[in-house]
Amino acid sequence: MLTYQTKYLPLILLTVLITYTTVPLSAQEPPAVAISEFMASNSHTISDEDGDFSDWIEITNHSDVPVNLEGWGLSDDDGDPFKWVFPSITLESGEFLMVWASGKDRKPDQNGLTSGLRQEVFLDLSGTTISHLTSSSNYPGNPSYHTTITDFFEAPTDINDDYGQRLHGLLLAPETGNYTFWIASDDNGHLYLSSDDQPGNAQLIASVPAWTNSREWDKFDSQQADPVHLTAGEYYYISALMKEEGGGDNLAIGWQRPSGAIQRPMSANHLYTPAGELHTSFAISSSGEPLLLTNPQGVSIHQIPPVELASDLSYGLRDGEAGFFFFDAPTPGEANTTSGYNEILSGNITFSHTGGFYTSAFDLNIHSDDPTATIYYTLDGSEPDPDNTTGTSYTYKNNYPSGGFLSRSTQTHVYTGPISITDRSGAPYQLAGINARYTDSPRYPNQNIYKGTVIRAKAVKDNALTPHTDTHTYFITAEGDNRYDLPVVSISTNEPDLFDYNTGIYVPGVYADEWVANNSINSWNDGRPANYNQRGDAWEKPAHFEYFPKNGDPVYKHNVGIRVHGAGPAPTTANPFAYMPATLTAQETPSPIPSLGT
Repeated sequence: MLTYQTKYLPLILLTVLITYTTVPLSAQEPPAVAISEFMASNSHTISDEDGDFSDWIEITNHSDVPVNLEGWGLSDDDGDPFKWVFPSITLESGEFLMVWASGKDRKPDQNGLTSGLRQEVFLDLSGTTISHLTSSSNYPGNPSYHTTITDFFEAPTDINDDYGQRLHGLLLAPETGNYTFWIASDDNGHLYLSSDDQPGNAQLIASVPAWTNSREWDKFDSQQADPVHLTAGEYYYISALMKEEGGGDNLAIGWQRPSGAIQRPMSANHLYTPAGELHTSFAISSSGEPLLLTNPQGVSIHQIPPVELASDLSYGLRDGEAGFFFFDAPTPGEANTTSGYNEILSGNITFSHTGGFYTSAFDLNIHSDDPTATIYYTLDGSEPDPDNTTGTSYTYKNNYPSGGFLSRSTQTHVYTGPISITDRSGAPYQLAGINARYTDSPRYPNQNIYKGTVIRAKAVKDNALTPHTDTHTYFITAEGDNRYDLPVVSISTNEPDLFDYNTGIYVPGVYADEWVANNSINSWNDGRPANYNQRGDAWEKPAHFEYFPKNGDPVYKHNVGIRVHGAGPAPTTANPFAYMPATLTAQETPSPIPSLGT
């Protein structure tokens, strides 16, 4: 019996709304088969097999016996409980099933296999080694996109830079005897084969330690595996991984069968993948609709009333606890073990002064609509964190390669009264004094610099989820908003995300020091490995962007991701940022800057 199956299958329910409502929590135990979690607006949590971020619903079997869902109904309409009907699929005890609510209406046979290999591609990953792929937070469950390859055990060539991929499936052995396998790839490649149909039993049998040309099978001894015995008619899990940094890219697997026939690359005729993903025929209105799970006899097994959710928040059950909870760290296809909240704070905090230019100092007052909430704020650009009121340190270097480590800290404060907003330009500069170049002769400003004040604040309440932080930047100057002829931009982010020795994206950091230590005969240049030359999602940092126009329009505010960017090596004096727009929050407005979108 085949037990290797991938059961990714999500659904949809709500979307981003400007106000939030709280659904009363039920004290009843969930039914044996229940809707355990759903997401209404999925912007980046998990993608379907087409690479689309469709919204989803998760079904769980809480009983002690398997349940076949054939004929069960899933619907967003009280008057039509069988709006979409499950095909034959057995949900084992304790198993999670995800259904995409994408409107694509797909019901592939869940009890069989389809011909071909599953290709999963993970974009925006720095590095050349397989470990750079397997250590990604998106691997293996959240590829950028995936598809099925049905001709050869070979990926398309020269498709991208800074990515990794996995080709995997089940090999049905056509003969009994010893098989020999080969792998070719650019850059690193690994080939794994299991002793049965279980991925957990797979062992590394061949590898490419550097890179090969496409279909180059004999550059390294490690490319050829030792002979392995397979039995005709048995399924064996097989997986090939590749990590590409730059230049050409390829991945292919070859074999020699016991009869002596060699195929390089091998045909996909004997390769199979589990059933495809389930998609409902409907999508759910952004205003919120009920969600119903009904058995074939027409009995309503589980029903959730309408609930409004912001982007990438989910709503679901927790084991051993009654009722539903809001989650800001969703767990599609898994138990809900992350922090859950009874409510979403419906009231926003208000600032007595909006961010911008002022001609004189003032006291800033911050107020929450919920009198039971505590307001936390920061002055250093970091996200307010109730667990960081005593401060958290990070290390950085100002002299490379031989300088010692220095430290700074970020800290959250409890709001207890007005905050004095003044012109800080007379205070010594700090961040401008952190060296962002690989040199023991840092370049510092030759005079003091004009400074603003960033206030980031959020209201926090026990068992409640605060969906966003409010950010305002203030500039105090006698000239007011006439100080500059051009629009002004303020970017707020956590200091360590820029300057930390190990993880900061704006400094040479540990990557540069390690390269220099291991390459004594080669001279340093700005194209060598360094923190600021790393690429991919792992090196994108969250930030807040404010744009102060000169034409009297309102300040534009947006949560963004920032990466160091450029066509060549990072410059020696200033590293350029690329800005990745994030999902709009309730307080944000469409961008007046075309490059940032909305």
